[in-house]
Amino acid sequence: MKTILFSILLFFSCTGLLQAQISGNINYQNANVQRQDLAIRNLNESRVPVAQLQGKDMLVLDIKGLMNAKADSYLAIFNVIQLGETAAEAEKLISDRIGAFLNAAREVGVAEEQIHIDMVSFVPVYEYEVEKKLFSKSYNEIPKGFEMQKNVHILFEDSKVLDRLVTAAAQQEIYDLIKVDYFVEDNEANINQLREACIAQVKERLKAYAGLGMLADTVYRIVAEASRVFYPIERYRTYESFSSPSIQALSKKGDVSQAPKPKTMYYEMLPYNDYDIILNPSMLEPAVQYTFNLKVQYFLEPPIREVPKEIVRQKEFIWITPEGEVRPLKID
Repeated sequence: MKTILFSILLFFSCTGLLQAQISGNINYQNANVQRQDLAIRNLNESRVPVAQLQGKDMLVLDIKGLMNAKADSYLAIFNVIQLGETAAEAEKLISDRIGAFLNAAREVGVAEEQIHIDMVSFVPVYEYEVEKKLFSKSYNEIPKGFEMQKNVHILFEDSKVLDRLVTAAAQQEIYDLIKVDYFVEDNEANINQLREACIAQVKERLKAYAGLGMLADTVYRIVAEASRVFYPIERYRTYESFSSPSIQALSKKGDVSQAPKPKTMYYEMLPYNDYDIILNPSMLEPAVQYTFNLKVQYFLEPPIREVPKEIVRQKEFIWITPEGEVRPLKID
């Protein structure tokens, strides 16, 4: 019996490991939260969506669409800091480092017009000098050098270039990649494509409702729309992946030294749950995401009812003359 129980426990343990591996280490961070609201989430997920009726003479179609688009170009911004005893020394040292970095950038296909250097700051650096007195000490700030900061902006089209740029920057002791911006050449074209998909969905629903006998007045209607663009820089999240210490270790006497927990980041795209239409759903790299909401309000046509026809019978008098002619007689 113990052997059977052990086998069952081992099976469920392996199953849990497989699930964690497939879903990723983000489950480690969410483990405590998941235990707390597991019952609530299970209840919400098991509920069937509830349809709501509008007015009896009104039909409102609410279509939500989402589109993933690959960026046409990228802008990487690197920060460079340099210290020097004099202003001229700080300028020369930072120029040499940036120059070597940009030479490597040109080797990977970055053109001169795709590079911009932005001067950020140039300030003196102060140190404390100790002034000893008979019964006390005083600390005075005195200038000891200069600090110069510049940002290097590099525009590129191929996302794989960024890895080479980071390597080249590290060789010049440039370690601060501030951010990467994503650009799409024709945002309006993507929004129009998403709008057309939502309009086609409205037409399909009208056909489906017509099969139920609902006739919408397509002449008089009210239309509203809204759109938004989400860039990858807005969709990065942080998390810590670690395992909590065992109860046995905490029960021992003595101080417990907590090791620093590494933090990392990951890209989390907009979830697809609330959207009726999704264009380009599978994306390998972080994408620019477009959302579009189309609402159309129709007024329903009243059902056609047959009006009963009233039959009116009229009497007509005729007179036949001795000659055999038939003439109508008007009788008031």
